[in-house]
Amino acid sequence: MDQNSLIRALTFILGVVLLLAVSWGAFKAVTEAKADYKVVDAIETLDTDIALAQTIDSLEAKWNHRLNYHFSVKQDPLFLGRVIVGFSYSRMGYREFDEGIGFRLSATVIDNNPKAIIKFKGKSHVLQVGDTLEGGYVIKEIMKKKVVLNRNGELTVLSTKPVAQMFDQYIDQSYDYR
Repeated sequence: MDQNSLIRALTFILGVVLLLAVSWGAFKAVTEAKADYKVVDAIETLDTDIALAQTIDSLEAKWNHRLNYHFSVKQDPLFLGRVIVGFSYSRMGYREFDEGIGFRLSATVIDNNPKAIIKFKGKSHVLQVGDTLEGGYVIKEIMKKKVVLNRNGELTVLSTKPVAQMFDQYIDQSYDYR
C-alpha cells in the first residue's frame, strides 16, 4: 500500500463516520421534536398541572364565599338625615319625622293599581289597597298625596307634605340656639 491509497482509505472512513454522525443527529432531532409536539398537544388536566389546580381551587373557594355572603341593611338607605348628621339642622329643629313612633307617607303612585310608599319604623313599605302594615294597619284607600289606614275601625289619614312643612311642625318647640 502506498501512501496515496492510505489517504484515500482514511478520507473514506472519515466521510462515512461524518455521514453517520450527521444522520444520527438528524434522527435524534426529529424524534425529540415529535416528542415535544406530543407534550405541547397534550390536553392540560388538573392531574398534570398542580398550579392550575391550586388556582381553580382558590377561585372556587372565593366564589363560594361570595355566594354564601348575605347582605342586609339594618337602617333605611333612603333616609338622608344620616348624611348631614354633623350639620346643625337638628339644633334648629329641622329633622325628619320621628319614624319610630309614627308614619310618613313618602309618595303615592296613582294608576290602574295604586300604590303607596309609607315609611314606618325606619323602613319604607310599598303597599296597595288591602295590604296590612305592621301593627294591624290595613290600607283602605289610596288617593293622590293621601292614604287612609284602618286599624280596628279607627281611621288614620296620611298625607304627603313638602319637606319644609314637615320641618315647620318642629320649629314651634323651644330649642337652645347657642
